[in-house]
Amino acid sequence: MRISVTGFPRIGKNREWKKSLESYWKGEISREQLVQNALDLQKEHYRFMEQLDSIPLDFAFYDHVLETAWTVGIVPRDINRSSLHPIDQYFALARGYQSKELDIKPWPMKKWFFTNYHYVVPKITSDTSFEVNTFFLEQKLAISRAFSKPSRVVLVGPYTLWKLRKSERDDEEVKDLLIGNYLSVLNTVQSEDILIQLDEPALVLTMTEQDKALFLDMYKKLLAQKKDILLQTYFGDIRDIYREVIQLPLTGIGLDFVDGKQSLSLLKEYGFPSDKLLFAGIVSGRNIWKTDYREALSLVKDLHSFVSDDKLLLSTSCSLLHVPYTCEGESLPPEIQRVLAFGLEKISELSDIAFLFSCVDPEKEKLWQDNQRYLQEFSRFSEKKEVRERVASLTPSHFHRELPVEKRLPLQRQHLKLPLFPTTTIGSFPQTSALRQLRRRYNEKECSHEEYKRELQDMIKNCIREQESLGLDVLVHGEFERNDMVEYFASYLDGCLTTKNGWVQSYGSRATKPPIIYGDITRIQAMTVEWITYAQSLTQKPVKAILTGPITIINWSFCREDRDLQETAYQIALAIRNEIEELQRAGISIIQLDEAALREKLPLRKEEWKAYLDIATSAFRLATGGIKSEVQLHTHMCYSEFSDIADAIEALDADVLTIEASRSEFSVLESLRDYSQKRDIGPGVYDIHSPRIPSVEEIRRGIEQLLRVIPSEHLWINPDCGLKTRTPQEALESLANMVKAAQELRSQW
Repeated sequence: MRISVTGFPRIGKNREWKKSLESYWKGEISREQLVQNALDLQKEHYRFMEQLDSIPLDFAFYDHVLETAWTVGIVPRDINRSSLHPIDQYFALARGYQSKELDIKPWPMKKWFFTNYHYVVPKITSDTSFEVNTFFLEQKLAISRAFSKPSRVVLVGPYTLWKLRKSERDDEEVKDLLIGNYLSVLNTVQSEDILIQLDEPALVLTMTEQDKALFLDMYKKLLAQKKDILLQTYFGDIRDIYREVIQLPLTGIGLDFVDGKQSLSLLKEYGFPSDKLLFAGIVSGRNIWKTDYREALSLVKDLHSFVSDDKLLLSTSCSLLHVPYTCEGESLPPEIQRVLAFGLEKISELSDIAFLFSCVDPEKEKLWQDNQRYLQEFSRFSEKKEVRERVASLTPSHFHRELPVEKRLPLQRQHLKLPLFPTTTIGSFPQTSALRQLRRRYNEKECSHEEYKRELQDMIKNCIREQESLGLDVLVHGEFERNDMVEYFASYLDGCLTTKNGWVQSYGSRATKPPIIYGDITRIQAMTVEWITYAQSLTQKPVKAILTGPITIINWSFCREDRDLQETAYQIALAIRNEIEELQRAGISIIQLDEAALREKLPLRKEEWKAYLDIATSAFRLATGGIKSEVQLHTHMCYSEFSDIADAIEALDADVLTIEASRSEFSVLESLRDYSQKRDIGPGVYDIHSPRIPSVEEIRRGIEQLLRVIPSEHLWINPDCGLKTRTPQEALESLANMVKAAQELRSQW
């Protein structure tokens, strides 16, 4: 039985690529060195995958969607003709670029389906060049030439790229240009005699007849000239177009049998062509838990009855981009460590399953017996009767604040006495190398708790002074004690664990370490009270307490899949509710509970949305139901498209909503018109993911655009998101311009 994976992590086992990118952006290494580092890293990844029978070449310098768009010519003509080197043009679209001669705004970012990965949204305008550029493609082909193992070049497919693009041109001419460029790229690849993998996850979404016609038209044009294509799908099943897909003259089809609820039944009902390869996704690429070998072998036996040995490859359900590299080096409780499988371990699992399938009696093998014993032991691990009883005893009153928002806001305005267009930030301030060094010293016990606390207090004091100097109206403490907005809180929750090196790419050079939610959850001790109250003692202005919401903690963690989502969400909500109670007793007047990831695990098929959103909103209300009417509740969301979940946002019952808006060019405005008639709202007025510094005039134009939709008395002025990834200079200069723009409008309103 042959094995493969859909894709592989690309930041490096020890985040080597993150370090290379950031060194290049700082001018510390040359362009040639960056390219060489990319080649060296890809060769190392190839060696990690040597036991596979087909190796995906899917490395991306920043983002695979942007890289495919760049390759097939979705690039602004003015950038193509600029004096920037092609690599720097590519990075400019991802991060923005600013010089005396050139000012480029980055393309928007969104979350990749229901994962925590961000992709760069391709933009098609009247200025799009549609000139093929094979630079990144040649990097992949160079790796293929260096090794003898069968490999395949991975690109985002034309249908998914088209569905994800932001376009001012939807005419047939543009589609023909796109397909023509794909054909040109495929010619380049097939001259090397290797397989081409076109990723089409958009096929798992609900498809209309028009969608199906578009997909089939694109692929009939591609396949009229090129046959050596693997059509790879993932994140669900392709129930709406399965019958049409299996009739296409493809070399192979990749199907997800983990998240694809109907994949097996589709295969049983309609069969699978005997002349095509089936890349069967039987090991999850999105979670970190061991595969149940009993269930996997049963599935493989079913598949084998439809697909012959020479046509079946066992694979991952999606790319391993979404999990850490390896469990090697982690020191976790043995009951948990035994049931974990990160990237390299998932490759081993595929080998195990292939081996067990070849055995006459797999249940006699130690591999099988250990797997079943560990999973059974873990299923009973860390259950707490008292925690479950607390959830079971909840009443409707726990989920509602005392007064409705129209009565709360006047009380809050009277208490806070904020000006028109109040200015604030989302929470985090830049995390400098000095802070990271302090955190490393503390974690490695090279400095005492007292020294660590004293230095953090100095940073908070400086942050408060800087904000007062800038003229911000509502301040934050800077979040210097937090390495990450989820990992930090997880470290204060019993039932959660953090890893030493479980890094997962978020976007570009940005990586996070998702916690592991393994059991029933309680708060160990106060999480933020000490830092927030210290910050508030330094100023007469209100300081927001910043917390992370229950559904975001779940969505940005690896959560046990045998646990009930509502039970877990309510347990975390109760822990946060305890924290809020302490903050209120300490006199904090503004509490921000971030649900940045509210939309991220929204099911891909709309008919499944309601159950998820009901849990997400009720958990938020449980966490905040005890907040006093005069205490103002803020929430923040990132990368959200709000028009189709407006009811869920309303159901959160927050007083102030801050959202990412500038990076998406204020595309969310109309969807929030009704919301902003009775609640306060702060759409971000500048993009924090870019190093470029917006001018006062640019920010003012954005605010004026907001005022066409949002009543002046309900508008807050803030950046898109937290400032953690920016340099102090970038953050302070941008904030100064933001405050000045708000003050100018305030004086004229």
